[in-house]
Amino acid sequence: MPEPARYAELEVGLHRARPEAYQVELRFTNPASESELLPARGEARFDFAALLSQQLNPQAYGAALAGMLFADAPIRSMFREVLAAVGSLNLQLRVRLLIGPSAAELHNLRWEMLTAPDTGEYLFTSERVLFSRLMTAQDWRTIRLRPKAEMNALIAVSAPSNLSRYQLAPVDAAGEIARATIGLAGIGVAIVGRDEPLTLARLIDRLREPVDVLYLVAHGMYTDEGPYLFLQEEDGSVARVKGTDLAARLNDLGQQPRVVVLASCESAGSETAPDSGNDALHSLAPLLAAAGVPAILAMRGKITMKTVEQVVPVFFRELLRDGQIDRAMAAARSTAVALGRPDFWMPALYLRLRGGRIWYEPGFTQAGDFEKWQSIATHVRDGKSVAILGSGVCESIYGDSRSMARALAQANRFPLADHQQDDLPRVLQFLTVNQDGAFAASEVLRNMREEVWRRHGARLPGELRDAPLAKVLDYLIQNPPDGGRANAYQVLAGLPVSVYIAATPDRLLTRALKAAGKNPEVLIPTWRRTGSEMPVEPAYDGTPTPQTPVVYQMLGVYGKDESVVLTEDDYFDYAIATASYKLVPRVVRSALVSSSLLFLGFQLTDWSFRVLFRLIHSLEGSSKNSRMSHVGVQVDPEEYTLADAQKARSYLQKYLEREANIALFWGSAEDFLAQLQRQVAALPAPARAMAAAAGEDWDV
Repeated sequence: MPEPARYAELEVGLHRARPEAYQVELRFTNPASESELLPARGEARFDFAALLSQQLNPQAYGAALAGMLFADAPIRSMFREVLAAVGSLNLQLRVRLLIGPSAAELHNLRWEMLTAPDTGEYLFTSERVLFSRLMTAQDWRTIRLRPKAEMNALIAVSAPSNLSRYQLAPVDAAGEIARATIGLAGIGVAIVGRDEPLTLARLIDRLREPVDVLYLVAHGMYTDEGPYLFLQEEDGSVARVKGTDLAARLNDLGQQPRVVVLASCESAGSETAPDSGNDALHSLAPLLAAAGVPAILAMRGKITMKTVEQVVPVFFRELLRDGQIDRAMAAARSTAVALGRPDFWMPALYLRLRGGRIWYEPGFTQAGDFEKWQSIATHVRDGKSVAILGSGVCESIYGDSRSMARALAQANRFPLADHQQDDLPRVLQFLTVNQDGAFAASEVLRNMREEVWRRHGARLPGELRDAPLAKVLDYLIQNPPDGGRANAYQVLAGLPVSVYIAATPDRLLTRALKAAGKNPEVLIPTWRRTGSEMPVEPAYDGTPTPQTPVVYQMLGVYGKDESVVLTEDDYFDYAIATASYKLVPRVVRSALVSSSLLFLGFQLTDWSFRVLFRLIHSLEGSSKNSRMSHVGVQVDPEEYTLADAQKARSYLQKYLEREANIALFWGSAEDFLAQLQRQVAALPAPARAMAAAAGEDWDV
């Protein structure tokens, strides 16, 4: 599995300091050094009239902009040091421009033309220097990467019939679709707007199923009320849609596109002086970022079709290479400059992803994938595995624990630092102290219900619109989205597993097993001391089988207050009670020390994983599990949550191999289970079964 290249990183922050001046802040991160450098701060004044006078001369414009940005000595000095360090270490540089809300007018400047203050050469036309406009948003939802193999695109073209009324050129819908299709070669493509008008409702409806790339071609205009897009009415005429309305509808979707390309649809334009007066698409980008879209490529003004034809295919070809969208943009812009295109600066990239990556390739982090898969698949086929489910498994149903934590923190004015707001036990600890435990539990269930309806409400049958949540969950488990692969619960219910551990307090796994025709025995620990009642091990005296499996609800279940584990204090008390009273049922203890363990849907920093991992190590006979040398672990590929993704991967791999000989799989629960299904299906029949079929005695 290819690792992304490592970059030195420079963040350029711009904020209004006074009516006539802006604060400039440079923050530099050197991957070759463990030391933290203090940021450099200074002031800049931007002469908008002077820059406007140079807009037809890109080199002069870039030099003038550089002179204004690097006017203060500390800023100029640190920038020189950054370039020197990058050059001496032969590193590549990622530059992120962060324009604060107080300085929004600076987005209108042509930063893509910026030159180096000493040499006058363009800074952002080389593949060694990546550039994007970093967008911040209050959107608390986790940005999920997707596997490369599942990448898809939607081409949406608006060609209204009465554009002459607005003094706009007709849209060549067939030509736009052909150009976009060529540009998106290598990605599965669907089209809307070719055989039917592109109404806002039709666009949003097509986006309800996961779309990685939305390629939107439409005229736009900018007014005092903000940007408008010219979509269509049902009769094909112009429908002026506010940018804020489009952003609001995207925000309401369960999952936004990973990349939105806002393409100007002018079929003409001056080769020497492209019209830059139309800033509708450029102004729409921050609204889409605020609505949750991770990456937006917007055209400044009316880019010529010749440039589009030359740049867009390069952009998508490079994007498919490694998923690094800012590197793909650098390659495309470099191509435009090499071909002498005067409008090379018009494509502007807006990012919420600090790592710049929009897809990943799931798999084990170490070499020898085939051998590792063979071992894991064999244990599963032979019924010698335990499936342990974390919060990531339920993400496709009602979201992950980090997103829930963010939502509850925002709704309840969580007072701690921003980086602590995605820690669900910590947020629920605050709610318990600030309100009470019953309130914290009710907030979890409220958020779960809201997320289920937000993600899936539009596809629920009419009779379920007002049904209890339990019935809705039964439907969702058995009916994944149209065209979607089976959800994790459906796959798990079909495996020959006799013992499951659910490290979330929902009953989704039990529902899936019953839907598959199995008869699970659910064991729920009662770990809280209530009066004179002492914690006791759940009773079970049977023998689990794949048809009658045991489901151990490790953290209890919602609705049983004496069992559920939610807050930080709950985790500490649960760990103490479990160790003191040996609450893990005997049948589960036996399976944990003699089986291949499949950890699914965990971040390795999760409280549930940490408690469970140490608990397994404390079990009598746990050393026997060293015989099971190939044990699969799945973690989510959210690289943006880690300061250095490559170092984190290396550390986690070494830690898990040292502590428990656990192989680190990088991907989602669905990724792992889909590959596991294929691997199990490809195995030959077990040796014992083959011997019996041949009439041979296995005990030779």
